[in-house]
Amino acid sequence: MQFGKAGVKGTVLIGEDDPEVRNYLSMALGCHGYDVAIADDGAEVVNFVRSANGSVSALLLDIVMPRMDGIQAVREIRKTHPALPIIMISGVTEPATIIEVMKCGATDYLTKPITHGQLCQALKSVLSSSWGSDLTEQPDVEFETAADLQKNRFKDDPANKGRFISTGLWAKSRHPNYFGEITLWVGVAIIALPVLQGWQWAALVSPVFVALLLIKGSGVPPLEKKADKKWGGQADYEEYKRNTPVLVPKLK
Repeated sequence: MQFGKAGVKGTVLIGEDDPEVRNYLSMALGCHGYDVAIADDGAEVVNFVRSANGSVSALLLDIVMPRMDGIQAVREIRKTHPALPIIMISGVTEPATIIEVMKCGATDYLTKPITHGQLCQALKSVLSSSWGSDLTEQPDVEFETAADLQKNRFKDDPANKGRFISTGLWAKSRHPNYFGEITLWVGVAIIALPVLQGWQWAALVSPVFVALLLIKGSGVPPLEKKADKKWGGQADYEEYKRNTPVLVPKLK
């Protein structure tokens, strides 16, 4: 583990096994006032974050690294640090990989080579966000994952047996997990746009296909029918349906 020159904007941990890329990122961040810590592999990144007592402000993490890759490292870090901003940096541009990275808990994804401007803009964006202790207030926690976690916790409580969930993200949408799934695919498509070439442009069909499948096919319709059959006619459920959008969350 190495440390860069002390800065004034917080510590950014760089997880990268390529010395040239590490040095470039370290110098770029140092020039902009960040304190830098460096790790050579995913396992070292995880150990550093867990022992840093909250001193790490953000993490830049490569995907391909020895001992433990970046995706595995993100999954481990999210178990103990759900609100830590994590920016993945990689030369991999396949949409499927980007989707996997974002679903496992990454905050943003940058494709190599990375300019100073891109790096600083991404850090400014994630660090200027408001990080709360509740899942609904943590922008880095993927929307779909947060919704699923809330529902699982609700179902695990014996007091909720036979009841429907109407709290947290589920108070803003009847299917917030599906909304998160759709926006994730759209976001990945936007991220991939600058690097798509030739047949890769066909990947833009994926967000449309996923949206149609969830909205019109095997997603929302059967779950709505199942819920109506189970709770239809109950005053609280009917009120919940009247006041809660099917998919796109209400702002208030």
